[in-house]
Amino acid sequence: DRPCVSSAGADRSLDEVVQALAQARELLDPIDTLIDRIEAANITVQGITIRLTDVPAGLDAVRDQLDSSNAQLADAKAQLDDGWAQYNAKKAEYDQGIAEGKNQISEGEQKLEEGKQTLTEKESELEEGKQELADAQQRLAAMEEYQWIVSPRNENAGIRSVSNVEDMMGNMRWAMASLFILVGLFVCYSAVSRLVHEQIVQIGTKRAMGFREREVGRTYLYFSSLAVVAGSLISVAIAVFLVQLVMNPTVIKQFDVPAYDPYFGALDTIALGGIEMVLILGSTWLAIHGLVRSDPVQLLSGESTANVKQRFYERTRLWGKLSLYSKTIVNNCVNDPRRVVATLVGVIGCTALIVTAVTLSSNVSRSLERQYGEVYDYDTLVYLDNDADEDAIRDTAMALYDHGISSVPVYRHSFQVRQPDGLRTIAYVVVPTNEEAFQKFYHVSEPLGDDGMVISRGFAEHVGVGAGDTMTLYEPTGRTHDVSVSGFFDYYLIRHEFVMSAAAYEKEYGERPEANVLLAEVGDARMDTLQRDLSQIIGFYSLVDDHSDASYAFDQLASLLNTVVGIYLGLAALMALMVLLNLDVMYVEEKKRELIVLMICGYSANEAKTYVKRDSIALTVLGIACGVFAGALSGSLTVAALEPLAAFFVKDFNEVAAAIGVAGAGLFAGAVLFWALRRIERFDLTDINRF
Repeated sequence: DRPCVSSAGADRSLDEVVQALAQARELLDPIDTLIDRIEAANITVQGITIRLTDVPAGLDAVRDQLDSSNAQLADAKAQLDDGWAQYNAKKAEYDQGIAEGKNQISEGEQKLEEGKQTLTEKESELEEGKQELADAQQRLAAMEEYQWIVSPRNENAGIRSVSNVEDMMGNMRWAMASLFILVGLFVCYSAVSRLVHEQIVQIGTKRAMGFREREVGRTYLYFSSLAVVAGSLISVAIAVFLVQLVMNPTVIKQFDVPAYDPYFGALDTIALGGIEMVLILGSTWLAIHGLVRSDPVQLLSGESTANVKQRFYERTRLWGKLSLYSKTIVNNCVNDPRRVVATLVGVIGCTALIVTAVTLSSNVSRSLERQYGEVYDYDTLVYLDNDADEDAIRDTAMALYDHGISSVPVYRHSFQVRQPDGLRTIAYVVVPTNEEAFQKFYHVSEPLGDDGMVISRGFAEHVGVGAGDTMTLYEPTGRTHDVSVSGFFDYYLIRHEFVMSAAAYEKEYGERPEANVLLAEVGDARMDTLQRDLSQIIGFYSLVDDHSDASYAFDQLASLLNTVVGIYLGLAALMALMVLLNLDVMYVEEKKRELIVLMICGYSANEAKTYVKRDSIALTVLGIACGVFAGALSGSLTVAALEPLAAFFVKDFNEVAAAIGVAGAGLFAGAVLFWALRRIERFDLTDINRF
């Protein structure tokens, strides 16, 4: 190491030297004075004798030497100052380097400590990762190999929903169309039969003039053909433009699809028109073929009145007690069976269509009410995490209890189910963990045994499954379980649900079911408050208002059905108007001569109306009664045909539909009869001479 010289000490020494030089200069002047005095003198200094005259020269030499020394001293001082400056600069750099080095050492030591800590953490993570890897390898070794489940498009839930509605509308189309066709055939037969009997003399004249049977019959067949063509064109126009324009908004709302153009199928129209032509011509031929084959002489004499044998009812005591007025009304009905049949068919058809339409609309809504009144005694599903333990179930049940809500835990899971036709659908399997408490919330008519499961009756009827049959359930892993069917229960929601006991589940799946859902009767409790409180519980997953969800699905279906029902009711009213009004007007015209005779004999117009309307009222009442029965039967069959695969609706007799059918048909028939009877008031009694 180099010796370190103090800068302050060096500066003091130089100052002293400078001060000494200054003092020496001050002494020179007196020395010059003394030189003259001591020039002649000799002095001895340290044993050396020096002449005084030689002293000035010596002093000059000393002065020169001193000046030279001062210059050297100044140069040395300058060099010394430069050296100190360089020293101080280097020392500053050195000190800065030392400080930076110390900082780097400190930072390095800190990073080293951090690195050691990170290394420790990573070593710990490495050990944890090794343990996780070992656990994962162990789980992988114990994991069951999954199997692929390939579902075609027609097993997709969205496609199935559209297909269900399509099937439902197709079933409704054939059910309602069959009823319309049946009524239309009867009306056509009655109308043509009545027409040919009104023209019996003209038919006899044609036969007497040499026309053959088929030539006479061909006239009425042409008439019916023209009616079929005209009716088909009108009906196609109504169906394509009016009906579809009414249905379009409903379908758009149901499926959230853009507006579509009215559909017109030329081949369908031609095929249906051909079928209608065959049926109508067939009914026309049945109405005329017997009459046109009769003897022309008999036809020219008009309708036969030769049969004057006493009828069986005329021999009863009751008949003898009737007035001549009442007897005439009864005989009018007996003597004119074509009118009786036509009137009955018209009234029965109108009543049956009303009862069928109202039954269809009402029974769908009643299905939801019956589900949540007779099958379910709960309205809400509280879902828990799959990993939720008994504490989560207990805490959630207690939280519900604090809100005044009772509940019961169950295991509920969706499975794919293979149908007998090979297709797969989704069904929910419900397994109670406490069967006694479960029966208070979920009413299953069949007991839950230790084997098999109880399935919804609608599913069994739709897919053709019977008691003792085996159904295949698919786990999410693709693993299958063949479970036998032990019984059935009524279930009315638009989904499938199966119930099996905990013992049966454990026997089939090899483990006890763990509850993951609470069935709760929430009632009028606030769902948002309940959701907020339950969300604080560890293990709570979601709160589902099952009743509201089911109501929404039924409302969507009801909106579609109500539109269709309204269309059918309108068509029923139109058909009844045309049939009944035509029959009543034709009957009044047919009885015009008799009515004029009655009024000439002193009967008032109201009494003449009574003569006509009593048998019409009796026929209307009889037709309404038969129509209610036919409508109830047709309604049950239509509801059954309407059911999609995922639904099972109420098919019981609907008293409200029957009452509406009676009231609607009665008011409609009464209004038509009232309109037809107004003609009697305008009869001119002199018209008797025209007959």
